[in-house]
Amino acid sequence: MRLILLLLFIQSFVSAQSEFAPIGAEWYYQYQDYISPYGLGYFKYECVGDSLVKGQVCRQIENMRVQSDSTVLPGAPIFVFERNDTVFRYSYELEDFHILMDYSAEVGDTLLIQPGYINIHKDSIFVVEELTTEIIDGVPLKKWRLNTGICGVYQDYYEKIGSPFGFDPTAYCIIIVDIDIKIRCYSDSEISIQIIDSPCDGILSNVEELSVDKLEIYPNPTDSYLSVNWNTTLKYDIELIGLQGEVLSLITAAESGVTLDLEDFRAGIYLVKITDEFGRFTQRKIINQ
Repeated sequence: MRLILLLLFIQSFVSAQSEFAPIGAEWYYQYQDYISPYGLGYFKYECVGDSLVKGQVCRQIENMRVQSDSTVLPGAPIFVFERNDTVFRYSYELEDFHILMDYSAEVGDTLLIQPGYINIHKDSIFVVEELTTEIIDGVPLKKWRLNTGICGVYQDYYEKIGSPFGFDPTAYCIIIVDIDIKIRCYSDSEISIQIIDSPCDGILSNVEELSVDKLEIYPNPTDSYLSVNWNTTLKYDIELIGLQGEVLSLITAAESGVTLDLEDFRAGIYLVKITDEFGRFTQRKIINQ
């Protein structure tokens, strides 16, 4: 069994057959902060060309966050390069390159994620539980399913596309429940995918966001059943959604609290979407252990 060292603050996956971050590649991620008044927005990452960093030719990825008030918050460029089956990423804090991912990882391999600037845990250990191939936009891509160990849940990572949780995802054990980050779109010269119906760079308006009085979703995390309760006279549709956008369970026109049975679903992160009679909705991230 091999031990593979990773940085905590970024994880995206490629194989030797697929170039990582080709020039022109773009990632869009939905961002929703349920606390901030400007919490509806998106992240955009774009590979713009090559740069020389400490004598190494790297791909330069520009990134920014766009808030609901159209404020643009640029981020520091990301520099990566690929050698054989290994992708490296430059750390500003450590002023050096670290292994981002070894794409020769097989079932049973252990991934030791070392923290960079996000100093929350000393390390997080992930074990490759499954390695499969999925056809996305006609292109076969690897998918790694990782057991997050002490966190008690799993993560999926896709070749070229990366994590569903954002270009710089954190480990499950430190996910913030009040913030949702999930992929909207990815495109390069080979593939183009769009998970959402609205434009990749669109921003949800405030009227689309539903405020449910005294909304309660518990227990979270759960290992069996999830209760969803509210205090209004309206009827709601309750959806359990996977991170690829698939509807796994649907209860329509509910007038009072409902209970979702998650016993038959795999451990991982899901979304509960609540939509009222006028089409307004809100959603919450839940963890099934």
